[in-house]
Amino acid sequence: MAKRFKGKHDPLKLTNVSVRQLRVFMRYIAKNDLWEELEQSLKKKGINNLLISVHPIYAIQDHIEKSLKGKKKNRSGLKIVESEHV
Repeated sequence: MAKRFKGKHDPLKLTNVSVRQLRVFMRYIAKNDLWEELEQSLKKKGINNLLISVHPIYAIQDHIEKSLKGKKKNRSGLKIVESEHV
C-alpha cells in the first residue's frame, strides 16, 4: 500500500508512475463509474488541478490526432487534442 501524505497538500511532492500502473488505475475508476465521486473528493481536499509533464500529454495528443485522422471527429476528441493548457 502506498504511503499516504498527511497534512497540507504539497503540489511538488511528486512520484513516478508507470504508464501501465496509470492505465490500471484509470481503468478501475472508469469501470466502477467513480469519476464524479473522485472529482468531488479531490475538490474537498483542495485539489483542483494535477501537475503532469507536457511530454506525455503531447504524445497522447499525437496519438489521438493519428487515430482520428480520416474518421469523423467528435467534439470531445477535438477538445482534448486542441487543449489550450499544453
